[in-house]
Amino acid sequence: PSKKMIQKELEEYQLADFISVPSDFVKQSFIKYGILESKIIKIPYGVDLKEFEVISNEKKKIKKFTIITTGTISFRKGSHYLIETFQELSLSDAELIFVGPIDYEFKDWLRKKDNLINIKFVKKKKQSELKYLYNNSNLFVQCSIEEGLSMVQAQAMACGIPVICTENSGGAEIINDGQEGFIIPIRNKEILKKKILELYNDRKKLDLMSEKAHKSASKNLSWKLYGKKMIETYKNIIREKSK
Repeated sequence: PSKKMIQKELEEYQLADFISVPSDFVKQSFIKYGILESKIIKIPYGVDLKEFEVISNEKKKIKKFTIITTGTISFRKGSHYLIETFQELSLSDAELIFVGPIDYEFKDWLRKKDNLINIKFVKKKKQSELKYLYNNSNLFVQCSIEEGLSMVQAQAMACGIPVICTENSGGAEIINDGQEGFIIPIRNKEILKKKILELYNDRKKLDLMSEKAHKSASKNLSWKLYGKKMIETYKNIIREKSK
């Protein structure tokens, strides 16, 4: 972003009575740079449960152990860590699918990589099409170095896929570690390998996590619930201000 845009946003943060954020990761970043904790409202985003759902017939079509990740393919998203981890695992009956645009700088890195066997790059899809890709996958992985709350994680959960994500992806707000997926440190390929292998080798655990992910998304992550939380927050603020 331009210096002008950064300055504009900094001024807005100072002028605002409250700042709404989707995760504790974002909250702590504001606090670190001097914003009062009392000024920050934390409410995780939701997902459109009419758009993203489990499609039983699609689940039956899965032939390989399929790992999917969606969004911009970039260094910020940690895409290089996921590619290298998948290559080092060398699972013969597995595939890794990236869905989304490839960042300009990342294209240069990709050109220098060999052995991209069983790694597919799919162009950005409409949400109505994206749910089919989720349903044809076993596991969602998000290796982000920094991100507020990656909404695609909730989309994957709503489609019945467990999620492995980093502490800096905001995923800890919607995923209980070891239940609907795993929360791991950034830039740690060894732990990522371990967690992928754990689910690759234990399909019962994978299925159980898939079920938990879907139930959690259905119960806790609807946009309707997000709206209710936001409205209640606004009401509380107004009540406090009018005293």
